[in-house]
Amino acid sequence: MNPTPEQFGAWFSSLALLVSVLANLYLIFASRTSQKREISFTDTYATREEHVALKREVKNLEAKIDQNLAAIRSEMKQDRDAMLLAGEERAAKIHDRVNKVLEAVSELKGRVYHD
Repeated sequence: MNPTPEQFGAWFSSLALLVSVLANLYLIFASRTSQKREISFTDTYATREEHVALKREVKNLEAKIDQNLAAIRSEMKQDRDAMLLAGEERAAKIHDRVNKVLEAVSELKGRVYHD
């Protein structure tokens, strides 16, 4: 007896599902192995000299950061002032152009009503 393609597909998908479930169960149980960790609790305390040197290094880094921040703030202020000045200049140019157009329109309006 030969199975129809539908029957073959049903059996094949059932077999694939069963294999997939078995593989997942194997992976779940196989991955529960404990990991070994090595932790060392030795007496390696910092000496006073090491502590002082580290403290000095931190203070130097803080001073460098403060200097860099001051320089960045100064540059930002200069950039802001330059942008504001450029904006005012653009606005003045636009107003000049609008005023010229307004004068031309006023002349035309006077000619239209005058004629």
